[in-house]
Amino acid sequence: MNTTLRPVEASDDLFLFQIFISSRPDLDWITGIDEASRARLLRQQFFAEEQGNADAERYIVLLKGAPIGRLYMREDASSIHIRNLALLPEYRNQGIGSRLLRSMMERAVEARKPVRFSVMWFNGAARALYERLAFRVVQDTGVCCEMEWHPPLA
Repeated sequence: MNTTLRPVEASDDLFLFQIFISSRPDLDWITGIDEASRARLLRQQFFAEEQGNADAERYIVLLKGAPIGRLYMREDASSIHIRNLALLPEYRNQGIGSRLLRSMMERAVEARKPVRFSVMWFNGAARALYERLAFRVVQDTGVCCEMEWHPPLA
């Protein structure tokens, strides 16, 4: 399966919200409020996350031209930081995320920089994927763990 990336466009908002909801099972823990209040809260959380990534390179992951995920990343002088990598549930566990991460790792080898990101502790499937690709936990922030991969020394 060959995936491509394209920059996020204003018309992607609904799709990005769908990805946000599908990749945040912790939001299902919000109970005790009416549906309208819950919907407002979810939109606020989505907006806050998008604003927090305003300085990132933001891409839609495409498979055969159809949107299936998002990749937000930022490269600075010292590292490549993956801010968010999420796929629709029906496209997970098919090697797509691994291929996207490996492409970031190849970019890191060329740039001689580590790849870094945060993952929520409850996301065991994602942590297992990152560990299979030789990412290591470098910091525990309580809710998230900071993970990092360093390119081999030349």
